Amino acid sequence: MTRVLRAEGFTCSRNRLARIMREDQLAAWQRRKYVITTKSDHRKASPNLLDRHFHVLKPNVAWTANITYVEPS
Repeated sequence: MTRVLRAEGFTCSRNRLARIMREDQLAAWQRRKYVITTKSDHRKASPNLLDRHFHVLKPNVAWTANITYVEPS
């Protein structure tokens, strides 16, 4: 905002402009920081050793698990 006013020929400091905007209850829009929310590097995943062959003839040959995250309400 200060740069725009200075480019148009007005002289004002950043603090003065902030005080005037605060007195008039104005706020400048700020760009949001881009945040990466997914991890797309799939090469680090564990290898599929079982390859969906869940039927085995002896116990303790293959162990499986399902981890599901449930967000509390």
